[in-house]
Amino acid sequence: MAEATLPRTRSGAFDLLADRLRRHYGDRLRALYALEDDPYEPQRDPDVLHVLAVLPDEGYDRSEAQREIIDVGMGFAHDLDFRFVPRPKVASETDVEEGATGAARAAEDGVLL
Repeated sequence: MAEATLPRTRSGAFDLLADRLRRHYGDRLRALYALEDDPYEPQRDPDVLHVLAVLPDEGYDRSEAQREIIDVGMGFAHDLDFRFVPRPKVASETDVEEGATGAARAAEDGVLL
C-alpha cells in the first residue's frame, strides 16, 4: 500500500480492516467488533488491532473459520507494511448468544464496527 494511503491512526486502521472483512465475508458476516485490548496480554500494544467477527452457525467450523480470518488479517498486515497488526478472532452466533468468554466480552465491551 502506498505511504500516502496508509492509515495514520488506529481508528483509520480499524476502518480499513472492517472494510476488508466485510468484502471477504459478505452476507456471512453477522457482526464485527473492535476491542481495545486483550485481557490475556500483559501489555497493551497500540499497533495491534483486536477484532471479533461473528459468523452464522450454519456451516460454521471453528478451526477453518480461524484459519480463514488469520489469512485475511495477515494479508491486511502485509499491505500496511505491518504498521498495524490485526489479532482477529471469530465466533458463531451461538457463541455470542450463549456468552462464550471472548464473544461475550466483545459483545459487552467491544465497539460494533
